[in-house]
Amino acid sequence: MQAGFLVIYACLDFVISPRWKKTREGAKVALVVLAIATAFLQHRVLITAHRQADTDRQQFHDTLGTLSSQVTDANEQLRATRKDLADSREQIVRLTRARQDDLQALNLEFAQHRAEDAARRSKFDISLPSVDAATPLPVLQQQLQQQLADYNRKQAEAQRISGEAAAAAAAVNAAKQSQEELRYTADIAHVFLFSLLRLQDLIIIEATTNGYTVSTNRVPVAYGRGQPPPPPQLPTEVRMFLPQVPLNMVHAKEEGSIQFPGKALWKIHLSNNDDVGGPFIIIEFTDSTGRNSGKFTFFTWRESGNKPGDKPVDKMHIDYEEPTPPLILSSAFTGDHELADYEPLLHRALTTIIRVQMAQSMSFTNAPVQPLKK
Repeated sequence: MQAGFLVIYACLDFVISPRWKKTREGAKVALVVLAIATAFLQHRVLITAHRQADTDRQQFHDTLGTLSSQVTDANEQLRATRKDLADSREQIVRLTRARQDDLQALNLEFAQHRAEDAARRSKFDISLPSVDAATPLPVLQQQLQQQLADYNRKQAEAQRISGEAAAAAAAVNAAKQSQEELRYTADIAHVFLFSLLRLQDLIIIEATTNGYTVSTNRVPVAYGRGQPPPPPQLPTEVRMFLPQVPLNMVHAKEEGSIQFPGKALWKIHLSNNDDVGGPFIIIEFTDSTGRNSGKFTFFTWRESGNKPGDKPVDKMHIDYEEPTPPLILSSAFTGDHELADYEPLLHRALTTIIRVQMAQSMSFTNAPVQPLKK
């Protein structure tokens, strides 16, 4: 603004003659012209200021609208992200619950894969670099010795990792085999438990009915190696020790016995043998004179389906041997059967065999037991 005043003043000073400027009228005219010019310049300045203010106000509103739109978009994205996060958490929870049963197997497989990866990473290139002809022999000797030491060290490390991988693979295979054996035991253990409980019930019922008592030893008779002998047996006491059904029938080896007064001794074997065919129970009977009076055998096995994808079928076999003349018609329950039919078959077989064998192992005041009728 000061520059504009100076320009107007210079123009007036140039236009108005020096003589007229010195008069009173000339001074008034100069002041009026100066005032008009000043007012005009102030008006232009105000117009420019208003225009700039309008421009700044419009830019502010535009910027505010842009920020509001951006904030709205950000809130929408945040809500969508939170929803996706909640969905992801629910999916993670479902997947975690669905895979809890397979955690142990997955850990074992992961250990095997990790060992295999380590074995693969241990491979190295044993080729020697080209020898520089200018290398002094003492330095070359040191380099060769260092390379040989590195080679031996890497060989030992590779062997160690390979051994760890083999051990991990063996552990995985053993764990899988053990899981299969435990599943098979869970499928058949109730059948062996039923047999032993039926044997126990028959002995207790028949013994107590005929005036005998039944007790349990800590160790089976004739199997207590290094154990102190039990107290003397009473004339009317039956000592019974039944084997326990193990958690893994595939590696079972349990022994038991039933000692009657006198020489009668029944030996019970619960084990697994490929010669027999699978997990089995064998009862070897002797009568009151100590002679062999029979042998009961029961074992199970699993058959795979005839076609791929068929469900395996569990089978069982019952066998009974006795000296001549036979006292039992065993063809009613011996032979191969479906394991699902175990209860009526074992009930009939054990009831018939145990009662006949007890009649030969115990002393009675009544008449001798007659052979069973067909």
